[in-house]
Amino acid sequence: MPNKETFWDFACRTYERETIAPLCLQLQNDYGLDVNVLLFILWSGDQGQGVSDLSFWQDVVQYSREWQEGVVKPLRSARQQLKIKMQLGKPHLEELRKAILQVELQAEQEQIEQLEKMHRSCAQDKEATNEQMVKLYLSALPAEPNEAQDQLLAKLLVASA
Repeated sequence: MPNKETFWDFACRTYERETIAPLCLQLQNDYGLDVNVLLFILWSGDQGQGVSDLSFWQDVVQYSREWQEGVVKPLRSARQQLKIKMQLGKPHLEELRKAILQVELQAEQEQIEQLEKMHRSCAQDKEATNEQMVKLYLSALPAEPNEAQDQLLAKLLVASA
């Protein structure tokens, strides 16, 4: 029986797992994949409500790219710049860095909640597997297939099981 956990709760719990965060971050940093979309795939599968519609995944990619580029990445960049400045002798910036981190997490939560709303408004397919959803997600991206990326994605799917 599928678990009826909110996407936010699932994302927080799953991301804390020892192997999940490093794999997600490597896929983000090396291949530009969206951590929240990867977690969304895992959550959809956990719910037994995968989505096998390519147009849905194209909408997810468009929304997520715009949100990440316009909101999350500028916050992340500011937080990372403050961390560098702190290491260069400006420890008084720690409170500002922490405040930006909190806003960044709120922005991540907004994206997650929007993805969950999109999921509720589309036709779910109980037969759609995580592997199929990963393929659909990748096909909605402009990037070319990459064997190393595929291996990391396979590890993520195994680690999340």
